[in-house]
Parts: sequence; C-alpha cells; structure tokens
Amino acid sequence: MSVTPEKQAALALAQQLIDGTGADYDDRRMDDLLAQMRTVKEQLSIQSKAAADAKQAMRAYENDEMVIIKADKAFKNDAERKAELARRLGSDPEYARLQSLCEPAEQAAQSLALDLEMLEKEFSKTRARVMFAAGKLFLMAGLVMPTRDNGHG
Repeated sequence: MSVTPEKQAALALAQQLIDGTGADYDDRRMDDLLAQMRTVKEQLSIQSKAAADAKQAMRAYENDEMVIIKADKAFKNDAERKAELARRLGSDPEYARLQSLCEPAEQAAQSLALDLEMLEKEFSKTRARVMFAAGKLFLMAGLVMPTRDNGHG
C-alpha cells in the first residue's frame, strides 16, 4: 500500500500528538495542569498533616482531662464524666487554641481536595482531546492508531 505525502504528514502529526511533541497549546496546558496538580498535592499534604496533628493533640488533651476526671470520685458514671469533660474543654483556652488550628486546616484540605479533583478532570479532558485528534489523523492517513489493545502502544 502506497502512502501519499498527505497521509505521511497526517501520520507524523498524529504521532507527535501521541508522543506529546505536537499540539503546542494542549501540550502546554497538560504540563501546566500537571504542575498545578503537584502543587495542590503538596499543599493538600501539608494541610492534611496539620489537621491530623491538631486533631491528635486535641484527643491527647481530652484523654489527659478524662484521666483527671476519672480520678475524682465526685463523677460516678460515664454520663457525668462526659458532661464534666465537655464543661472543662468548653472553657479551656488551650483546647480552644487546638480547635482553632484544626478546623481551618481541615477546611483548607477539603478545598484543596476539590481543587485537585477539578484539575485531574481537566487533565483527563485535555488528554482525551489530544487522543481524539490523533485518532482522527491516523484515520486520515488510513492507519490504525497504536494502542495497548492492538499491541502497538
């Protein structure tokens, strides 16, 4: 089968799209999205760790207070002890400080997780657009696009 110069050009352009060396806008967009995803993942990790650390410190503080409460015989059952713990923690400035560290970090982590999901979807959409364009060019060249399924990718 003879391949015309037009088909050769279409094939070369399709291969560039697949290899990531063509379609400058989509290439730059995908590189930009990858960089943004890396940054958001790093920020998400930092915020998640900050939230987990603050939450762990809060639990340790609660446990320490509960040990003190359980040692006091005035609180005879679990319900009384839990009520006393809530009363003490509600007026404790150190516990309030720990809460003030935890809540914003958790909110930031949730927001970053949503941002990451949006970036991942945009990346997938851009990649699909590139693969669709490459497929069209392969068809124009009268060839089958190499994929893992047909043993060419």
